[in-house]
Amino acid sequence: MNTGMRGPWSAAVLARVQRLRSVSVLRYLVAAVAGAVVDFSVFALLIYRLDVGYLWAGVAGFACATLANYLVSIRLVFLSGTRFSRLHELAMVYAVSATGLVWHQMILYACVERYGIHVMLAKVIAVGSVFFWNYFLRRHFVFAGPGGKAAGSAESQGQ
Repeated sequence: MNTGMRGPWSAAVLARVQRLRSVSVLRYLVAAVAGAVVDFSVFALLIYRLDVGYLWAGVAGFACATLANYLVSIRLVFLSGTRFSRLHELAMVYAVSATGLVWHQMILYACVERYGIHVMLAKVIAVGSVFFWNYFLRRHFVFAGPGGKAAGSAESQGQ
């Protein structure tokens, strides 16, 4: 890979950038697991205890999980409040998550109705399918610095 960088330190710099990217994704995975616990708990409660339809339960679980994921993400993954106010930032997280919700619901529906997959396994498939989509959108559109480049993340600031 020709990066245009010269000198003995260029490989070390590239290695550090790659490590930071992988750490950011791993930290986001921790936030996603926290969100998934909330999502699956709300989903199961609604469909098994309150007899809510699985698609409505999917929306409610996803909405609660988005908030949980945001709260953990601003502590572990992304710098918050640097580009937008926190309220604006949270609104943007929900706005970009809306596309993830559409994918989530379509996958959930297809798994249950078309392929006859158990609703909880279908939920696992739907959540797993939108994981990287949500990470990418949040990193590049909500928490991006000026010009659309990813802003410094929590680990690059020593947090």
